[in-house]
Amino acid sequence: MHKVKYFLNRNLAKLKGLFDYLSLLFLTKGKYYGSDISIQGVDQLGSPDPTKIEKPYGQIYDKESAKRFGTSNLEEYSYWAWRACGVANAATILLSKGLYDGTLFSLVEDLVARGGYVDIDRRGNKDVGWRHAALCELLIRYGIPAKVKPFLPLYSLLKVIANSGMVIASVKSKLVDSGGHMVLITGMAWQGKDTILEIFNPYNLDSLGGKQRVKLSEFAADFRNRGIIVWPNIKTD
Repeated sequence: MHKVKYFLNRNLAKLKGLFDYLSLLFLTKGKYYGSDISIQGVDQLGSPDPTKIEKPYGQIYDKESAKRFGTSNLEEYSYWAWRACGVANAATILLSKGLYDGTLFSLVEDLVARGGYVDIDRRGNKDVGWRHAALCELLIRYGIPAKVKPFLPLYSLLKVIANSGMVIASVKSKLVDSGGHMVLITGMAWQGKDTILEIFNPYNLDSLGGKQRVKLSEFAADFRNRGIIVWPNIKTD
């Protein structure tokens, strides 16, 4: 039954993606689409001194960046900072909306306490990552409408952006083979297949992340076709 449901949902998503592609053909070329919120990005590593980093996913010996992250314990800082991309994207949205001014680690602790991080899944895979549902629930708790999309075709993502939404998108990791990462899509300059996406990447070591303008083809090569749709311009009670 689970496999049948998976098959149906995936193919329904693909069908919707086709209709979304057709709707994108009516967009105005050269026009900016997306949220008008001024993005205040949250660095998932707390902006450490690169010379104090042992290696990717290794120890970070920077007490000041640990404090910015929200803890004086270098062990827990070094562990969670490398894994905080999803939380940093959610924090970026909340900070940009003026809904949160605490530390990144406080949000990490909150989500871990709620079972939001998967240490091992039912297949035995270890250090899996953040549950999208937990990140979605975090945003909703702060009054930001959000919805998990386990099957999200590229053109459906673009339609969300065209309607002034944002997407926390799952992409391939640049640090670990077969690993994952999350970035925040905030807008786009529509040019069809030559569209340029505006992206916030919370991994900003050596200025490799932060606010970026990325070609659609480059993003598509890394996009894992799943993510969290966010509507930051919609007010909720």
